[in-house]
Amino acid sequence: MAPADVPPRPEDLERTKTLMDTNVRDCLIMSYRPTVVHGDGYVEITIAARFELYGRSQLALDAEGRAIRTFKRSNYNPVLVNALVKSYRWNRQLDSGKITITDIAKQEGRARTYVSRIVNLMMLAPDIISSILTGTQPATMHLQDLTANLPIEWHRQKQILKF
Repeated sequence: MAPADVPPRPEDLERTKTLMDTNVRDCLIMSYRPTVVHGDGYVEITIAARFELYGRSQLALDAEGRAIRTFKRSNYNPVLVNALVKSYRWNRQLDSGKITITDIAKQEGRARTYVSRIVNLMMLAPDIISSILTGTQPATMHLQDLTANLPIEWHRQKQILKF
């Protein structure tokens, strides 16, 4: 990381944000020099930092790479994420034509109906899948909600799942 006395690169200035910005999903590079802006009833402080993902957490790191703050993604659900991963993996195997749902069920030691329900998760609306992978889905969402005969129409899925 560049020392504080080195001016920022133009591409870094385009991504300048403040720590008060709540969108920490992207790796953000903020301005290299701390600035303080006094507003009407608030103070905005901008410091050099970047955000990195570490498992179920995100860290805000200063210019030297020291942790400033940890953000927990409280809605991250490994059961839902693993189910999506299985869905994509099993669909790839099925698309190859060399294996059937019954074969997958035997390999995994699961019921054929379970494998069928998980395979169908690939039909979820893209923004539902994205929210599960980023941990921003409703906290009340469970695997049973996703495997309970959801319609194939994305707008109806969103209505049923309250997106």
